Amino acid sequence: MTSFEHLPPARLLRRLIAVALGTALTATPALAANGRRVYVDMGCQVCHGEMGYGGVGPAFHKNPFLALPDYLAARVLLGGGAMPSFAHRLSDDEIAAVITYLRQRWHAAPNAIAPKDVTAVRNTVMQGASATTTAQDVGPAP
Repeated sequence: MTSFEHLPPARLLRRLIAVALGTALTATPALAANGRRVYVDMGCQVCHGEMGYGGVGPAFHKNPFLALPDYLAARVLLGGGAMPSFAHRLSDDEIAAVITYLRQRWHAAPNAIAPKDVTAVRNTVMQGASATTTAQDVGPAP
């Protein structure tokens, strides 16, 4: 049985409601392993660090933004600062896997983000991005 004692009250309530409604998507070891593969293969550790303490990119260790999977999906899709867009390099399954890995490793978030959630974010942010970015901003198509 999982202990929820370490969770803040608001997060505890959301987690309990999700469990009660059966809507929590639990991260499987295979999903987390795939997320780690994406993290390594795409070179994320070069900027964010193997241990999540950052460098050129922000640290993941104790980063409160890891609590916001939609924000993370948008950041992966659009890029920003020194980070390139991965919209044309990663599938929604791969983005969901890497976000799940980040949240599980550095935020103690046992829930996975579903690929359909990344698809919803992609549809929203890429509509706005296409109106305000150039092909150079987004990166090359696969």
